[in-house]
Amino acid sequence: MKINELFPSKFVRGQDLSHTPVLAKLGVIEQVEVHPRPGVKEQKWVLLFESVDPAGKARPIAGVSRTAAGYAVILRKALMAQILEATGTTDTDEWPGKQVVFHACESRAGLTVCARAPKTKAE
Repeated sequence: MKINELFPSKFVRGQDLSHTPVLAKLGVIEQVEVHPRPGVKEQKWVLLFESVDPAGKARPIAGVSRTAAGYAVILRKALMAQILEATGTTDTDEWPGKQVVFHACESRAGLTVCARAPKTKAE
């Protein structure tokens, strides 16, 4: 058994997507308390989403915990900008129901989550 199966992460990370991009049906944004280091608490914005196949059927993400509200990814400014571009809207209240593809990409901090618009059948 793999370690990430024994101890799944609470949030989707770049390494979770290093082999397989995820088609995501976006949900709502909420603020949560995270603990990046022992004794440290921070408030972060997270985006809830469902991982789906092209037909819209739910698809699990290996090594990541799913809550009743769906999967979660911590929002960074760069990721938000990518989602804004992919959805075509600057209003996050219009995001629920829209689709993006989350994938791994390199950053100064290592592998991170990036987003792009899903390819259409014509592409």
